[in-house]
Amino acid sequence: MINLATFNTTAKASVNLVRNVDVLGNYNNAIYYPEHMPGELRPLTYEKAWQKCTENQWFNIQLEDGSLFIFKYNSYTYLMTPIKTLNYEEYLEVYYPEDEWGDVEEYKVMISQEYDNYIDTHTKNYPPMPVRYDIDDEHYCEHSHPYCHFHFGSENEGRIATKKVLTPLSFTAFILRSFYPKAWKIYAESKLIEEHIDSFRLGLQTPPQEFWANSENSFLHIG
Repeated sequence: MINLATFNTTAKASVNLVRNVDVLGNYNNAIYYPEHMPGELRPLTYEKAWQKCTENQWFNIQLEDGSLFIFKYNSYTYLMTPIKTLNYEEYLEVYYPEDEWGDVEEYKVMISQEYDNYIDTHTKNYPPMPVRYDIDDEHYCEHSHPYCHFHFGSENEGRIATKKVLTPLSFTAFILRSFYPKAWKIYAESKLIEEHIDSFRLGLQTPPQEFWANSENSFLHIG
């Protein structure tokens, strides 16, 4: 596992990364995850669990579209928002219900630009894809349970091994680059990327020797 200082430092740096990519909605500086949190979330549907985390402020970072980053010392989670994207008429009803907004050409242009930004940064009408990254020495098995691995989606035993031990910052970069390509492209083409680019992959630790058998090199993995 990474040391606690690195975990805390990179968790805080992730906030600045999300801000630089211009998809930051909210964040918690001093987040506390109660011990009863897993027990409360386990029996809930995905949407209800996401809603409970949102209402209780159980997240490190909330994106503009409502998706959440949850960083625990040995597990990082991206909870993609289950809220569907509003069409233009629904967007007007929610954010600009007064008739006068639609009567002035200047307002129409402004609202249209806002809606374009909304579409670019919000999840489309697809089933949500949560992602979890675990670092787990207790259940390690070279054949079926890699030391560090990704889970994509809900309620499955699929584990995608990584030969790099991710930090909250490298996990955040992976998610943003994978799921928010338009915002990431603008960020990647700017000078802002220079602040963190060397931390996305370079310098990441590899699993301890006892948690990466030689046989694992024969199989595909992220690394």
